[in-house]
Amino acid sequence: MFIYLNIVVMSIVQSVIFNKNLWSIPKARDWIYQHGFTDLYGVDKKVNVHRWRQIPPEDLEDYDYFTKDLNNGVKLVIAYQKKKNDLLDKVKKKLKELKIKYDNVELSPKKDKKIRITIDGRPIDFGSKTSISHLEEPNELKRQNYIKRHSKIFLKDGTRAIDRVGSPSWLSFRILWS
Repeated sequence: MFIYLNIVVMSIVQSVIFNKNLWSIPKARDWIYQHGFTDLYGVDKKVNVHRWRQIPPEDLEDYDYFTKDLNNGVKLVIAYQKKKNDLLDKVKKKLKELKIKYDNVELSPKKDKKIRITIDGRPIDFGSKTSISHLEEPNELKRQNYIKRHSKIFLKDGTRAIDRVGSPSWLSFRILWS
């Protein structure tokens, strides 16, 4: 049972698989019960293995898998949650605070931009990939310097870039640096 302690904490056992050449169904079922697993979903008899699903795969949409071989004819299919990007969650929260409706938020595919927000079907890329923003790592001095620099950038019509609603500068200023 000690084998599971380092796995269960950060992940979920999705299936328990037994080698048919080493395990009969009754013997495998006993092992399942002894180790705190369930046969709620029944046994899935494959060519070379007996599989007991612990959780249906459709219940684990945001998970990836790996197999842990216990070296006794038993393997565990471990489901672990895909790493979420905290920055994207923070950007979504800021968008909600600013009451900005968006279609999608993702990491920008552009080599020099950090975030891509799609608003009304239009992708807008902003934020420098080479810089750590105030949203990611608050630093008041760095924030003030950013504001000073970017407050001096004007568009052709005389408007400050950070004041043009929906522009990359406006989004960067409002989301990443305020």
